[in-house]
Amino acid sequence: MDDIIRVVGIAMVMTMILSLLRGAHTPLGVQLSIAVVISILLLLMAPLRELMHFFTELGRRSGMQGIYLDTVLRTIGIAYITAIGTQVAKDAGESGLAAVVELAGKVFILLAAVPVLGAILASLLNLLP
Repeated sequence: MDDIIRVVGIAMVMTMILSLLRGAHTPLGVQLSIAVVISILLLLMAPLRELMHFFTELGRRSGMQGIYLDTVLRTIGIAYITAIGTQVAKDAGESGLAAVVELAGKVFILLAAVPVLGAILASLLNLLP
């Protein structure tokens, strides 16, 4: 509970500061915004490690093949990173760059799914006479 209060507090204070800076010092505001996003992401590293360990252990205990759990976790990670990168680019006024980041995220999600798609195709081919 303390961590989310810290994150929200930082975000609220920085939102107020950034709203003041954007009018007079736009480049500084963008740089400060990116620095805050990176700082908050660094705060999230330990909880993310705990989640990864939990899901990995859960998958191991359930007998799920590692390829499926790995793909799901990679896809979720790519989606979050893409959303953050897209929003930072949009906040900086770079909608073209945001669109490219979004496209890259979709491509990498498809690439992450290739092993699962291959396993599905192999299973379907085994069903054919």
